[in-house]
Amino acid sequence: MSAVSCLPGLFALVASSACSGFLFSKLKKFQKLMWAAWALSILGTVLLSTLGVDSNSAQQYIYQIIPSLGGGFILNGRLLTVQAVQKDRDVGMATTVVALLLSLGQAFGVGLAATIWQNRWGTLVATAESAGQIPQQYFIPETNVETAFKIAASFPAQYRDLYRQITAESLSTVFIFCAALSGAGLLTGFISKDITLDKDNRGRQRLVSAPAKADNDNEIELSSTSPVRQGIV
Repeated sequence: MSAVSCLPGLFALVASSACSGFLFSKLKKFQKLMWAAWALSILGTVLLSTLGVDSNSAQQYIYQIIPSLGGGFILNGRLLTVQAVQKDRDVGMATTVVALLLSLGQAFGVGLAATIWQNRWGTLVATAESAGQIPQQYFIPETNVETAFKIAASFPAQYRDLYRQITAESLSTVFIFCAALSGAGLLTGFISKDITLDKDNRGRQRLVSAPAKADNDNEIELSSTSPVRQGIV
């Protein structure tokens, strides 16, 4: 059921990524689009951090669509902007580096998010225990947070509801952290140059003009060795 609930955000990410390709190709610019993408990412993650156990389905679906719309532009924009400033011989290497950094970010990002979740969980559970809300026999430490849902399934209803609230608050902290990272991305967008993506057209113009110059040089060279020229000399 959780996987099905994530489908709206996934579809929005795919659609946004496809639309971003057309917009980048049409406008030949990236800066303003990236600003809007980072802003959507910040807004969406902030809204996701407000979700609780009583949030309705509309909030759950709409809130995950908003950052996905920004994410589609960011996924394409980061690669296009890096390629636009590279020399032709360095485009392949730059693309490989971007792909490597993305993989590293995904790998470490999952671990970092899990660490934030566990630490927040441990703090909330310890606070609830010290306040007498959770008896010792129903205490779930942060080391068991991945299996907390199965463990709490056999608990009385009041403790299951309490752990649902703790889970929501823990995930809220993760989304706040993601919003902060998106804010950092927006700041880097403000200081970046509005580089044109029309690199291919400029390259084709250079390729067309170069042979013309070479032909003129050959004509001059041939005319200097022509019989008429030699006879005059």
